[in-house]
Amino acid sequence: MLLVAFGIALVLAALAGVRSAPSEDLFDVRRSTQLTGPDGAKGFADALEALGVRVERRRRALFGIAADTVAVDPNAWFALLSLIPQPLDFSRAARGAGGGGALPSPVEARELMRYVARGGALLLVGGTGIERCLGVRVDRLPRGERDVVEVSSPSGAEELPAARYVLRRIGGAVQERGAADSDEFGTPRCEAPEIVSTRLLLRAANGRAVAWKMRLEGGGRVILVADSRYFSNQFLRETDAGLAVLRWLLDEGPTRVIVDEYHQGFGKGGSIFGAAWYWARTRPGGWAILQLAFAGLLALAVSAVRFGPALRVVERRRRSPLEHLDALAVGLERAEGRDTAVQLITMGLRRRLSRTGHLRRASGRDLKQWLESLALAARSNDARAAVKRLGWLLRERGGDEHVLNAARSVEDVWEALRPAHRYKRS
Repeated sequence: MLLVAFGIALVLAALAGVRSAPSEDLFDVRRSTQLTGPDGAKGFADALEALGVRVERRRRALFGIAADTVAVDPNAWFALLSLIPQPLDFSRAARGAGGGGALPSPVEARELMRYVARGGALLLVGGTGIERCLGVRVDRLPRGERDVVEVSSPSGAEELPAARYVLRRIGGAVQERGAADSDEFGTPRCEAPEIVSTRLLLRAANGRAVAWKMRLEGGGRVILVADSRYFSNQFLRETDAGLAVLRWLLDEGPTRVIVDEYHQGFGKGGSIFGAAWYWARTRPGGWAILQLAFAGLLALAVSAVRFGPALRVVERRRRSPLEHLDALAVGLERAEGRDTAVQLITMGLRRRLSRTGHLRRASGRDLKQWLESLALAARSNDARAAVKRLGWLLRERGGDEHVLNAARSVEDVWEALRPAHRYKRS
């Protein structure tokens, strides 16, 4: 009982700790639509769904996206959010970045450019590295300059946070083909369509661009946003950033938005058993359940082992038919049940002469009537005499000799009336 009470108290304490402990999303800085922390972007996806735009989360690499007829849709946008707030060089893609994900590879960058060349729409937020295919670079403002910069937006949003990152052109897109995937500055070698027009969506007070909208040859559209904080849950809740970024997207009339979650560290889901094992290893409640299960298995293993010599037990075996018959005779003798014994002997004869061998229990009157009909059916004088003698013994009372005479009479009747086809040996 003490162990059970301790286990219950441990489980209750673990559950209370889980409810009061801060969520892991609180410290996750990835711009993922799966995260509800201040740096996550789940609020952006929820806002789009509330406005009638279907949000799909892609959990596989970007290979083959250009040939995917589902992705190449005039009313669908593909969104690629920065892995972490600070822009990273494209050359770090192979090593991966913090937060459990990795930047898109140069091969994936070329695949995205083919997707845009076929008329696809692309939303690039923060330093993803893909913007360099379009001849654009995301720069981080110095701390002193960032403190005095204010953002003015043509979209009508009034309270926007100060920009920390801006867009800067680095010349045309890199068109040359080479053995290397990127040059010494980390610029990917990808073929981008020709830029037809560029529209300023958001600029800082010093005139530097924060967000652009580009139209490319072939009908492709690209929205570039330098500062990914405008898509974070915290800024969407505390500022007018949501009014700006949602209007840029809704003006294009999208029916769905496909968000890349593969490079945020959310790959293809596993089995329910793997998820349960991960939860048990990483959560306090799971640790409590594992400890209780281990304690139960340990107690079961200890109780299964018996120490000392084997215990002596009374050997019991089933009685043989003769022992049952002897016990029945002794019981009837002690109970003065001689009349009952005669009746049982007669019932045994009736069962042996029946066709089925199974009859219901009969009373003394039924046995007398049966013996009368049996005497009429007997063909020999010996058989009729044995049947009449058995009927007399059934009606009269007597001692042990009375029972013995009834048994002999039954055998005489059986020898005289038994079926001829029984007990033939082959």
